[in-house]
Amino acid sequence: MKRSRRIENVCCTVESLKDSISRYDDADEKKNTTCGYGPISNVDSRSSIIRRCMVAREELLQIMKSLED
Repeated sequence: MKRSRRIENVCCTVESLKDSISRYDDADEKKNTTCGYGPISNVDSRSSIIRRCMVAREELLQIMKSLED
């Protein structure tokens, strides 16, 4: 995959993380972080946020590796 496409993926992932973390923090302040049928959707869950952070990190590492070659 081209580096330009990879960085676009990272940007989109980071934007979705920004929104999810904001919603998660709002619910966390209210001590209401139940997933599923509760106030936080599965997309905004703690585990989903962690997975997307790992995906963004992996994409950035791939960009770094391609630049080092």
